[in-house]
Amino acid sequence: MDSIRAKFFWQGANDKSKYYMMRWDAVTRPKKFGGLGIINTRIMNDCLLTKWIYKICRDCQDTWCKLLKAEYMPDNDFFSSKVRGTSQFWQGLHKVKHLFQWGAIYKGRNGKRTRFWQEWNHLTQNVTLQDTKDEIEWGLGKSRMFTTRSLYRFLTFRGINNNIISKVWSAKILLK
Repeated sequence: MDSIRAKFFWQGANDKSKYYMMRWDAVTRPKKFGGLGIINTRIMNDCLLTKWIYKICRDCQDTWCKLLKAEYMPDNDFFSSKVRGTSQFWQGLHKVKHLFQWGAIYKGRNGKRTRFWQEWNHLTQNVTLQDTKDEIEWGLGKSRMFTTRSLYRFLTFRGINNNIISKVWSAKILLK
């Protein structure tokens, strides 16, 4: 998809190939970092798939969520669910689960869904658990709720935010 967009961006409607003024990754870079702000569809697709994981792990009660859990999650844990022999969609979710884990914050309450208990059983003997369910929050946004925007910004971050570039984009100049 990005190759088609890049070809259209550089060539337009005709078939003549032209000189590329800048690399495509620079074109898709956010304006804050000197790019043109055109969305990279591969990264955005990963962000949208990660949003599905967030909803599944937050115990959504929608029909699609119940259906996926019944089909692929017999033990009600996304991260230990099988991948082989499943749909391409489910395999796609498992390909981006590391992105979810980068931003997820686990709040252990009763310990049933918090995975680290399994690895640290010998250390949890003196831990008191609560009666409420474990919670998952999103650490890459101010609201603690997952947004594709927060993950996209995290994945496309290119270093220090340059305020001069934002002034260039907001400058009032005559159009061509």
